[in-house]
Amino acid sequence: MKKEELKELINEFESTTLSRLTIEEKDFKVTLEKNNSYTPVTTSQVVTQTTMPVIEAPVSVKSIKAPLVGTFYLTRSPESKPLVTVGQHIKVGDVVGIIEAMKVMNEIQADKEGIVKAILAPSGKLVEYDQPLLELE
Repeated sequence: MKKEELKELINEFESTTLSRLTIEEKDFKVTLEKNNSYTPVTTSQVVTQTTMPVIEAPVSVKSIKAPLVGTFYLTRSPESKPLVTVGQHIKVGDVVGIIEAMKVMNEIQADKEGIVKAILAPSGKLVEYDQPLLELE
């Protein structure tokens, strides 16, 4: 049995309600068993499949959202530097962007403190109400 065929067999077995399956061909034997949360695979050629749980440290992720619909800008003018950059520490009240709505430029102030993890809204593009603009840690 080829590796691709074995992978396909495992995938098919996982999607069934069977708890055990044994297949024998000439000099090859494979047994699949289910036990709720894992699927060990054993064969005469000693093939095993093990999955390890991924444990991540709890990280508090916050976002700053658009308070209105309009065009989002990261700079005050095309030639000025960005108001925020990834990795920058911001405080409550810091201006983090501008949204142009009905020809009025509205400064967007941070309502949370943190470090900018990602800038989610591209400068010069339309944003919707409550759309995340920045992700903070």
